[in-house]
Amino acid sequence: DREILLPAEAGLEKAEGAQVPFKLSWIALAGIIYFSVGGGPFGFETVLLAADPSVCFWTLLAFALLWALPQAICIAELSTRYTRGYNEWVTAAGGTWIGFTHSLLRVCFNVLNNAVYAELFMMYFEELVQLGPWAHAGVTLGFEALVVAVNLVGVQIVGKASVGLLVIMLSPFVVMFCLAVPHLDFKMLVEFPSPASSIDVGLLVSVRMTNLQLRYVCY
Repeated sequence: DREILLPAEAGLEKAEGAQVPFKLSWIALAGIIYFSVGGGPFGFETVLLAADPSVCFWTLLAFALLWALPQAICIAELSTRYTRGYNEWVTAAGGTWIGFTHSLLRVCFNVLNNAVYAELFMMYFEELVQLGPWAHAGVTLGFEALVVAVNLVGVQIVGKASVGLLVIMLSPFVVMFCLAVPHLDFKMLVEFPSPASSIDVGLLVSVRMTNLQLRYVCY
């Protein structure tokens, strides 16, 4: 299994000639990037309220090719020139003030975005266990504390945790897919709703763009 050095660690090793113990394997890096980008198949259920399964499927494919893929190519190209992420890209293009403003806005966005993930976790958790307001707040804070603690321990444990969570999270979907294969009806993919006005375009587009954005890979 090949190993890579983080950019800062590679610079440290080059400057001091010391062996840096913090390394990430490719599979651990893939796990971190996966959770930074998408976080799993959760959150897509809402699109079924906006349109029929056929529309949901084809819009997923279209947005992946026309929205997510160009971002991935752009990020890959910029990453070969700037190794410190999108803040460095914005600073190089717009100057120090624009770069600072962008960084500040990203901090605010990340705070709000991380709060959404905690609430999403609680939404699924309460499908199994009903909690009162105080218990809901306590479990949410405990979830956030656990995530913070794992990140404070170091990047290696984050990588291992990401791989483990990836296997745990995707396994049920793999099992459900295998069970559904004998019952697949591909005619549903070409059966579109007769009144196109029944499609909630705003909800459909917003959910698709949110779930398929690849900007977080810049981390």
